[in-house]
Amino acid sequence: MRITFPKLKSRSWLLLVLFLLAASGSSFFAGLSFERARHLSSQQDEPITGWMSLNYVAHAYHVPSETLHQALGLEPFPPDRRTLKEIAEERGLPLDALRLRLEHAIDQSRRRSSPEGAAEAER
Repeated sequence: MRITFPKLKSRSWLLLVLFLLAASGSSFFAGLSFERARHLSSQQDEPITGWMSLNYVAHAYHVPSETLHQALGLEPFPPDRRTLKEIAEERGLPLDALRLRLEHAIDQSRRRSSPEGAAEAER
């Protein structure tokens, strides 16, 4: 038994190739999206870098943005949209010093909000 394929016109071949390209591209980008979602859902904290804003850091580290504003001596309202690098430059601080202040504030906030930290604070 011999299998024969119907002859396709050049336009049909073009449509078939375009469909296969679109399907493979969709699969590729779906894989990228899955990997990014998996990375974001992991419990590892992203390192604080200069391109981030205070609100981004607060969201990424699950702490109130007011906590971070207070750690840097900034008013929480209106929200500060500057990057950490811009804030450090305006204050004449190295970015690492600013990062350490934020990490300390994040650590303190997490200790206060955790059940173990709340028990220690009551003692």
